[in-house]
Amino acid sequence: MTTKWTVWLKLTLRNGGKTSNLSLERTPLVKRMHHQFLNDIINSPVLLVTQINDFFTSITHEFEPLTQVQTPPNVISSDLLVSLEEVPSDLLMLPTQKAVGPDGISNKLLKEFAPELAPLIQDIYNQSLREGFVPDTLKQSIITPVPKVCPPQDIKSDLRPIALTSCLAKVLEGFTNKRLLRQMSGTSWPLDCARTNLFNASYTRGY
Repeated sequence: MTTKWTVWLKLTLRNGGKTSNLSLERTPLVKRMHHQFLNDIINSPVLLVTQINDFFTSITHEFEPLTQVQTPPNVISSDLLVSLEEVPSDLLMLPTQKAVGPDGISNKLLKEFAPELAPLIQDIYNQSLREGFVPDTLKQSIITPVPKVCPPQDIKSDLRPIALTSCLAKVLEGFTNKRLLRQMSGTSWPLDCARTNLFNASYTRGY
């Protein structure tokens, strides 16, 4: 039941409300789930897609967007910069089964061409620190609504947004993560040791 509903919802969102899999759409189960959302106001799949998108974007309406640092730091500590040796080492640890983000760059590509891409990735990361700027491409994500219950009946309470982000962005976040953990080592922060072990385990597995 959950699988068929999720497939229908993904197909509907991907095609702007037009379900391309007609055999799936015609099944009584999916039709019943489809109509769970429809009413006098939301009376078509196209409008349903719009309503879901509007709700997810409204979640962050109260947050002010971050602006680029007008006066980036003149000097960045060498401890914060990534070395040319570190980049390919991390790329070779990437799991290749992960889904591709909106930029179309997969972990498999990053891993297969680690030596060739290492200088470029090093430059992107280090220059981003020096300028205090993160490229917009690395901040984009693909949002998929996943039902919390089956069948879902309310957009606001029964759907959970799951973000699929850039694989390259996760690599760069990994560099920052390791440096933050080094900064925290030796501090008296509660549960520091437990949290450090958790982050290290997650990064090693490529999450």
